[in-house]
Amino acid sequence: ALAVQWWSWKYSDGGGVLIQRMSATKDERHSTLSMVWFTFGNYVVRPWPWFVVALISLAVFPDLTDHKSAYPMMMTRFLGPGLLGLLMAGILAAFMSTVDTHINLASSYFVNDIYRRFLRPRAAERHYVWVGRLAGVAFIVIGALIALFSTSIVRLFEFLLQLISGAGAVFLLRWFWWRINAWSEIAAMAASLLTATLLNLSNRFGWAGHVFATWEILLLNVGLSGAIWLAVTFLTPPTDSAHLSAFYRRVRPGGFWGPIAAMADARGERERGEADDEGEEAPAPRWSARRPFESFLLTLVLVYGGLIGVGHLLYGKLPSGALLCAAGLAAAARIAWNLRRPRSGA
Repeated sequence: ALAVQWWSWKYSDGGGVLIQRMSATKDERHSTLSMVWFTFGNYVVRPWPWFVVALISLAVFPDLTDHKSAYPMMMTRFLGPGLLGLLMAGILAAFMSTVDTHINLASSYFVNDIYRRFLRPRAAERHYVWVGRLAGVAFIVIGALIALFSTSIVRLFEFLLQLISGAGAVFLLRWFWWRINAWSEIAAMAASLLTATLLNLSNRFGWAGHVFATWEILLLNVGLSGAIWLAVTFLTPPTDSAHLSAFYRRVRPGGFWGPIAAMADARGERERGEADDEGEEAPAPRWSARRPFESFLLTLVLVYGGLIGVGHLLYGKLPSGALLCAAGLAAAARIAWNLRRPRSGA
């Protein structure tokens, strides 16, 4: 399951949020630097305050069995009224920021992608605003009901992983295979949702006579959804060739883009980033697998070397901690060196 879960996730290609952040940077080098820093800060720097509090709580409350209550108990034990109030305000602000963002996002999707497109395409803007507000209230009610009847946050997270696992492959492969289209993604999402829901209902009501473990649901969903979206891909027409050709000229993706690459080259696009006569932005050089995969491995060394190395240092394991941290620093230096060199075109 671990060999599958890391790519069978909605953020397997970075997700819309990170892709928008990368697209907003100055150039590819700045985009890479921003993601390396985000990865380091998010997975190496940010977790350690939580880890330290958790480790101290083991000594302060050795008989505590409800581990979810350790953090609030540490807050009330060691923070005075001022700092406690400040921390509570920060936690509530972060919570409300996440909640209102998802409510507005869900309402926007519903109004613009479903209601406006298929149900009322020519209504006034005021009408769509009111529909969005009512949809937001409906989503709040649905979320409250889910929270009311849920007994485990871990179980909800596992269900979320199962729910989208069948679509992770198509989200990733759409960058490497020209044949994937919008119907492939829609089929993958619908099949993943249906498969995960039915398997969980089967566990609840005993339809299959077998209780599926989390990893079984994950693997079954990936396999069944994969068969469905592959079939839909070959049964539906590909994306318009002009759009594919324009995307290829701009990005030069790797993988299975042979027909589109031939079409783009046949239209007279230069290979090495020269602008054409109409003043379009120069296409990127051809994609080479060596440097991206090298950077991928180096980033793994940077993240895990830093994260585990700091842990070893805190536990007093100085030789192993120093070695891991040194490996992380060496990986960071190599990443910086690669970014200083011009991108190869072959």
